[in-house]
This record gives sequence, structure tokens and C-alpha cells, in this order.
Amino acid sequence: MKRQALGIVLSLAAGIAAAQAPASQKVAALDLVHTRARGTFPRGIKCTKATEHPTGDLALTVAPLKKSVYSAGDTIVYTLRIENAGTKPFSIPWSPDPGVLPKQRQEDRYIVSSFRVAAYSKCGAANLPESDLYGDPSVAKSWLTLQPHQYAEVTIATRVRGLAACSDTAPSPVQLRITMAQSAPALRADGTCTISFFEGYHVDKPVMITLAPPAARLKKTGAN
Repeated sequence: MKRQALGIVLSLAAGIAAAQAPASQKVAALDLVHTRARGTFPRGIKCTKATEHPTGDLALTVAPLKKSVYSAGDTIVYTLRIENAGTKPFSIPWSPDPGVLPKQRQEDRYIVSSFRVAAYSKCGAANLPESDLYGDPSVAKSWLTLQPHQYAEVTIATRVRGLAACSDTAPSPVQLRITMAQSAPALRADGTCTISFFEGYHVDKPVMITLAPPAARLKKTGAN
């Protein structure tokens, strides 16, 4: 009886905690599929001291894809949800245009977020084309601050390339592992500057797709 009573109490406590948890709130969305960068990345890098960059607890999830079977050369469009799962505000780059970064500056403080997709099958692996976002704390329109439990969505396109099918006639299962990699100017020991990776966030569960065999693509092309 005591164990049963304890189980009921624990279940009730878990239910109350879940009910009290704040609901996630969408605050921004960005479409990188139909957006084209107009500016250019600043030439050279200026940094005279080591810089501490913002890090936090981000949760990345991917919405279900509109289709599951792809052929070599096909475009994969996916929507990535970026949620602040921590307890403090967290800022991320939010412009697809490197032209928003300051041209005249004494110190570079910008950050580049690169959305990378690594594809894995039983027959090999490939890195698919990536997309970038740029941000500088001094340029408000390039910087998005997420409060705890707030999230933003980015729609991104990549392309199936460099991945060999395991069979000429049978489809091949493929895992897509998506990463949001953060890079920024960094001061080297010799006093020069470079753009260096400093933090990465990963989608917990790989996205599964099927790679159509070359024979299927040939048949489709012939039908057209």
C-alpha cells in the first residue's frame, strides 16, 4: 500500500510540474530558400583581444519533411526550430546577408551560424551544401534574442550530392545529421586574426530519408 501511495504521489507531482511548465512561444521565422544575400562579407578581420562569445542551451528540432524519397541532385527543404532551452536570454545571428556587418570597425564581434547537413548511408557519407546567418551585436536587424522557452524557425534548402546509392535498383536509407555551428573572429597566439569555430548545437534525432536508385532517376528522366 505504501509503494502504491508513493507511486500516486509521484505521478501527481509529475503532472503538476508538466502543467506548470511554460509553453514555448514562436517569436520569429526566416526563409533562406527564397532569400538572396545582397552584400559581401567584410574583407579582412580586426581583433585585438580575446572575445567571449555567447553560449547557451539551445534545443534544435526539425519539422517533418514534405517528402521522404530523393534522388541525386534533388533539393531538400527543411525547417529548423531553434529554441532557448536555458534559463537566460540567448542571442543568435539573424541575417542571411553578410552585407549587414559593419564595414568600418575597430573590433570584429560578429558571429556566423552555419547550418550543416552530414548525410550517412551504409555505402558512404557526404557533407551537403550549407547555409549561413550573420549577426553583429551592434546591428539590431542582424541579431535575434530568444528569451527562455522562445523559439525561432529557419527554413533552409540543401542539395543531395556526393552520396552514392548502395544499389542500382534498390533504394538506400540515409541519415541526415544537422548541426548549427557558431564561428567568430578569434585572436591567434601570434597576434593575427582568424575565423574560428567556438560552439555547435545538434539536432538530437537524425532525419531519415531514402535515396532513390540511379535506375529510378533514369526512368523518370526518360518519361519526361
